[in-house]
Amino acid sequence: MVYFTSGKPEERLRIARHRLEMAEKKEDRLTIADTLAQIGVDAELAGRYGEAEEKYKEALPIFEEYGDKWHHTEYLLRLASMAFFKGNFKQARSLTEEGQTAVKRYNLLSVIPHVIEHLAIILCAEEDYERAIEVSVKPKLHFYPLTVFALYRGLAYGHCGLGNISAARENLGKTLEVAIPLKASGWFVQCLPAAALIAAAEERLKWATELLALAFHHPAGATAWMEKFPLIIRLRERLGMEMGSEMFAAAWEKGKGLDLETAVSQVRAAMEAGTVEK
Repeated sequence: MVYFTSGKPEERLRIARHRLEMAEKKEDRLTIADTLAQIGVDAELAGRYGEAEEKYKEALPIFEEYGDKWHHTEYLLRLASMAFFKGNFKQARSLTEEGQTAVKRYNLLSVIPHVIEHLAIILCAEEDYERAIEVSVKPKLHFYPLTVFALYRGLAYGHCGLGNISAARENLGKTLEVAIPLKASGWFVQCLPAAALIAAAEERLKWATELLALAFHHPAGATAWMEKFPLIIRLRERLGMEMGSEMFAAAWEKGKGLDLETAVSQVRAAMEAGTVEK
């Protein structure tokens, strides 16, 4: 997809807006819908989830009107992501299952990876880590950045849940390999709790706290899912108990002010070095 060849978010948005303007002049409603959906994807990458949801909802009726089952199902599944990040895991699962039904009904084989990418993180939220790992198979066989990112993300959190820290580290590193070239701030924030889980598993509690604080307070973050995600809930409780209130509060305050790209670069370097230490 040409839309994803630029690592400059402003360039991607400029291209999409120009395409939308041309489509509106020609009254090409399918291209309008496709472009609205692409703008939604870019908003999602940037962590602007409300805007992303709005664009997906604008596009879906047009795809339905023209009988475009492939795109309708794909962006129905993106709405599952929006529900997930709002902390509504039940709705996320319901929308994912609706998409899965459409895939089977209309034989949309190429949409199957989009179903899996959403199912993986939902399974982690439900603490079915083995199943999350099982469904997140062979990310390198896919080319669409959203799918590759999400499958590695599912593997990273799944292995965190099972305590397989070496595998979690490896998959988190691969997740960041997808996110960094696209400068996807929203994706960066989604990775931070996994990095914090790995850091805590290796007894680097201060760094884990700083990363978690950054995830909770960065504008590109969505806190609702983190407040309900069992791994993150337990991590935050553990950090507070083991560090003590004063040290925890100091590390949390420091983490809130970290630069996101710098922190992510440090995390990626640490993944490659085999440690999460700064």
